[in-house]
Amino acid sequence: MNSCHVQIAAGGFLGGREALKVSGLAGGFESRVTVAFGGEQANARSVAALMVLGVIPGDRIDVTAAGVDAIEAARAVAGLIASGPRDARSGSRHTAAGSGVGG
Repeated sequence: MNSCHVQIAAGGFLGGREALKVSGLAGGFESRVTVAFGGEQANARSVAALMVLGVIPGDRIDVTAAGVDAIEAARAVAGLIASGPRDARSGSRHTAAGSGVGG
C-alpha cells in the first residue's frame, strides 16, 4: 500500500471536471485507489463518491493505493490533484501548496 498527502489548492478540487479527470486516471491502474477526507473514503474511480467528500480549498486529503501498481497509482492521482484545476479559458494551472507528493 502507498499513501500520499495533498493539500487542496486555491481554486478548489473535486468539482465535476476535476473528479472526472481523477476517476479516468485512477481507472487506468490495476490498484484500488482511494481518496480520504474527514473520516470518509471515496473510490477514486467514482466521480460521485469523490464529489460527495465535500473537499474545499485548503483541505488536506490522503490518496492511498493498494495493488500491483500502487506506488505509481498513488503518485499519479496525488500529482493530478496537486496540480490544481485548469482554467478552461486560459489553460492556466493553479498551484497546490504543500502537496507532499511522494511516498
